[in-house]
Amino acid sequence: LDAMLAERIGSLGESARVVAELVAVAGEPMTRSQLAFVSAVPAAELSRQLSLLRAYRVVRMSGTRAEDMIESYHARVRSAVLGQLDVERRIRHHRALATALSGKGTPQQLARHWFGAGDLEHAAGYARRAGDEARAKLDFDLSARWYAIALDGPQWTQVERRALRTQFADALADAGRPREAADQFLIAAAGA
Repeated sequence: LDAMLAERIGSLGESARVVAELVAVAGEPMTRSQLAFVSAVPAAELSRQLSLLRAYRVVRMSGTRAEDMIESYHARVRSAVLGQLDVERRIRHHRALATALSGKGTPQQLARHWFGAGDLEHAAGYARRAGDEARAKLDFDLSARWYAIALDGPQWTQVERRALRTQFADALADAGRPREAADQFLIAAAGA
């Protein structure tokens, strides 16, 4: 399936490939206007490429208006598209998505895309906010994952890092992972 899909998308040209890759890297539905901004594909060309990708069942769309949603046709299709991406191209797409979502996206979206772009300093602040939001929703496993990413950020002072590590440990404990939580509490107590 991966090879067949890559061949199909490749036969449609570079614009279709870029659009398919951006939709896959986004990992969630995005609006046509967001996709137009990120891809830098002219509107008429974007409409043509989306029609082709829809016909090939690479993407699905809720309509043709600017705020209608576009997403990968299926998780398996998304996985196949992502499997064809080299690291540099994936990083470039994550950076473009993070930049496009700045000021508009959720902390989860911004953390995911800045992290995918390799920009830990930008990702860490958003990951901390995403962890706080997940914790407020009682999704402690997700909260712990976001706090772990936040801890990778270089910008934290020792006091901030200790508080963040304590939040991480609390989320692990609340998620039913006491051994991991204990390890993190010990690191926080030691001053990191």
